Amino acid sequence: MPKIDIAAVPTRKGSGYPAPFDAPCAARTRRRLGEAGGLEVGARNPDDLTTCSDIDMMSANSDGRFVHKDGTPYSK
Repeated sequence: MPKIDIAAVPTRKGSGYPAPFDAPCAARTRRRLGEAGGLEVGARNPDDLTTCSDIDMMSANSDGRFVHKDGTPYSK
């Protein structure tokens, strides 16, 4: 495996989420003892489908588009 030149890796900022979900979170959530935060983890398998339980959004790894849960695309 070749060595990665860190200086040559492009810097990405922001989110790939569609509006309005791409906006920074305005509020912080304080956690108490025993509570935890979650991370999204995946294998980038093209058959995977990511769904969001709290908002009307999902994304298939096969095309990377964010759509409503009924499959209609977000308007630009």
